[in-house]
Amino acid sequence: MLLAEGLITRDELERALTLKAARGGTASQYLVGAGAIGSEELVRFMARRFPIPRWQRQRVALVPPLVLASIPAALARALRVVPVARREGVLTVAITDPTEGHALEEASRAAGGRIETVLVSEEDMAFAIEHHYGRQSQPLEPNAEIPLPLTRRVTRRMSVVNVDAVAREAASPSGGTIEEAIDAIPLVRRAVTAPPAVAAPPEPRPDYDSWHAAPVAPVHEPRGEEEEEERPNEAAAPAPARQRSEGEIIAEIGSAADRDAVVALALDYLRRFASRAAFFTVKRGEIRGFDIVDEVGHRDAARSLWIPLAAPSTLRRISEERQVYSGPLDKTTADAVLSAALGGRPERVIVLPIVLKGKAVGLLMADGFQSAVPPRARLERLSDAVAEAFTRLIARGRDR
Repeated sequence: MLLAEGLITRDELERALTLKAARGGTASQYLVGAGAIGSEELVRFMARRFPIPRWQRQRVALVPPLVLASIPAALARALRVVPVARREGVLTVAITDPTEGHALEEASRAAGGRIETVLVSEEDMAFAIEHHYGRQSQPLEPNAEIPLPLTRRVTRRMSVVNVDAVAREAASPSGGTIEEAIDAIPLVRRAVTAPPAVAAPPEPRPDYDSWHAAPVAPVHEPRGEEEEEERPNEAAAPAPARQRSEGEIIAEIGSAADRDAVVALALDYLRRFASRAAFFTVKRGEIRGFDIVDEVGHRDAARSLWIPLAAPSTLRRISEERQVYSGPLDKTTADAVLSAALGGRPERVIVLPIVLKGKAVGLLMADGFQSAVPPRARLERLSDAVAEAFTRLIARGRDR
């Protein structure tokens, strides 16, 4: 739209889109930051194009603490979406770019309900973020320079996605596209954004469990007769919880009720031998963070992560090769962004593609290995189990 009205040049747009892909935020943020268009000129343009009320700085400066708490600070920074009011269960958020549908979708998930939008300028958004959340001393961005070829690939992909992307999609078992099928899977996303409590590590074992590991019987120390007489009503101490075997987790994946449960079980499987596990979706020309479980708590940053499929990356390569991968991340800009979202570059990762009808629709990733990694055959079994569960949920959703 900005190009059509001659307000910016194509080179300015391409650079802004590349910066957005590499560092997050919005394209309009980088257009204003580079001086391609003024903050006030841009917000007036958006107000003419979209029927959204505009708020001035003095209104976004006065936000009750309970309203601010509706969206985690890290997510608000990453999405550039600031909650400003709540009325009758509907959260109002301030935005600068109404075309950022992904940001609004993530904000709605985090808030756990409906949202409405108001428009603010880029300058007022920068003020609101710093005023409510403080200055960010270490922005989330890669160290490497952004190569121009990435710019060309990103914009070339965007220019054709609405023209012939559908023709390139593989057909699902029921006749629709894979993307439509994945969207049809029932989803019950967990509302909790805080990192999960980390249980005490289990006793070391010589190797990972077998597929049909038997329960380990608890050892009870015999007590003398005098001790029994002194405490006759003492309740027996509960036996320690048994860690589920790999085979049991695979069986639970096969009967899971929704996509969220399937992903949670797969991450639980990977966490048996890794300190961190994550799941990414692959659709609509993007790789997006869906969920992550680790001991530090990078869930918000990982969920707000998105990488264009046009940009070279380890995840893109595995989605194209559709083979289990074990090794270091590639040294690309997109991998630098991924490492930043995870809090540091892992030395080694394993990536499992989730393939439906010859197309990767998701990626499981793990790193920080605490014990021996299962053989490739077992990792492939996990990948196949998740794909089969997704297929079952797709068929059930369409039957309904």
